[in-house]
Amino acid sequence: FLSTLGQEGRRVELRMGRALAAIERCSRPLFSDPLLLLRASPPELEAYRLCLDARPTSRQHFWVFGGLYGLHLLGWLRRGFSPSQFLFVRMASLPRAAADVPAIQKEFATFLGLSPPPADSAQSGVCLSATMITSKQVVLRAHNASVRDVKSAFRASPTARNLSAFFA
Repeated sequence: FLSTLGQEGRRVELRMGRALAAIERCSRPLFSDPLLLLRASPPELEAYRLCLDARPTSRQHFWVFGGLYGLHLLGWLRRGFSPSQFLFVRMASLPRAAADVPAIQKEFATFLGLSPPPADSAQSGVCLSATMITSKQVVLRAHNASVRDVKSAFRASPTARNLSAFFA
């Protein structure tokens, strides 16, 4: 959500509304019930992906489509990858301090069948997770309101309800 704030100077609810409409145009049944993806035939799944990937459609739905992890995963599985080839890491599990780095490095190394890096390697040049915290009092030009106000207004909007229903 925060990544859409301030992007291209457009209002969040309008951007999200256009994204949902673009996804719905690709397949009304799949839009209404995304779980149908689990039973879609390879040609149906491919046609849906092609529609979603096509420009200018993808420009409209990018903010929502990126969150459809199940659809992306199904695409990789249908291309022959096995579930054991994926390692899912929650964003909350990413290191926020240098002391947290060795544990996740060990997990990655184990998954890849590599030796863990030396213990002192995590102390320099570490890329830590973003905190996803922003100043809630910053005024966004497109909304002429603070981040806190924009989020509150969006949560109360019909678009937010439609988005919640889509991801439910």
